[in-house]
Amino acid sequence: MEILQIILWIVYPYFAIAILGMGLVWRFDDDVNYIENPPYSVRASKILKCTVKSLLLLSLFSGISVFIFRSITNEPLLLFYWFVSLVQLNPDMDLIMNISILSRTHLLFLFTFLTMTSLTSYITYLIKPHLYIKNRLIK
Repeated sequence: MEILQIILWIVYPYFAIAILGMGLVWRFDDDVNYIENPPYSVRASKILKCTVKSLLLLSLFSGISVFIFRSITNEPLLLFYWFVSLVQLNPDMDLIMNISILSRTHLLFLFTFLTMTSLTSYITYLIKPHLYIKNRLIK
């Protein structure tokens, strides 16, 4: 196995989930302080939010295309088995190597989106998506 494949499909998913978990804990712990004193400038905040929104769109479009082309192979089943192997802390590299490049790209976009979301104020919307819809309807 190549080292890049090991990093992408074994280390990176756990890294993204760990960063997301830490972001959730820190966001709920320092919610008041975070709003009063943001840790970065307004320009950096706008760049970060734009990056997160573009990653959301990329993962959405790649997910839709994976759904459209799912009838070609049994990729959803392979992705499910790979996800189960991740949860069991025994990731199966053979499963991920047998899926298409489109599905692998979608997973990379998804894990990058989850990692970047933990750095923004959008992280609470992952837990409570109705708040985002409510805020968008009020504006």
